[in-house]
Amino acid sequence: MIKKYISEDYNKNVFNEFNNNWALITAGGKDGFNPMTVSWGGLGILWNKPVCTLYVRDSRKTLEYLKSHQKLTLSFFGGDFKEELTKAGRCSGHDVKNKFESCGLTPIYDVDADVYYAKEAKYVLKLTTLYMGHIDCEDIVEKSIVNNFYKDGDYHTVIIASIDQLLSNEE
Repeated sequence: MIKKYISEDYNKNVFNEFNNNWALITAGGKDGFNPMTVSWGGLGILWNKPVCTLYVRDSRKTLEYLKSHQKLTLSFFGGDFKEELTKAGRCSGHDVKNKFESCGLTPIYDVDADVYYAKEAKYVLKLTTLYMGHIDCEDIVEKSIVNNFYKDGDYHTVIIASIDQLLSNEE
């Protein structure tokens, strides 16, 4: 992959990337790691930095790694990898040791950040966690959101991470 720094010329449609193509968030390092499929997220500027905002359900194994490792990656594939990302979303890191391999993807270890990403990705964002906070039903103003998304009490943790680097297989 070609290493680039994120800049103003980043021109991906983030609504399409998250909602239609999905992505794979990976946290953890040599001591253990876990990827999971995400379809909710955003990119923007906060605290004068380019950031990525992600939402991970409290029940997900990946959240354990996010809490213990500040570095993470977000791999984007385009629409060609829906089957692999569907598998990664359905199988649990509680049950599978290497979700990359079980879903037909190749883990690449980044020595500098002690984190993994998927070799097959079109591009990868290398991230550093800046903030983690918990969504609480008491703070949700639009109560239909609670009924539609949190009936079972499995809320999300919000992760805001600085975008440190863009790795790309695209020219």
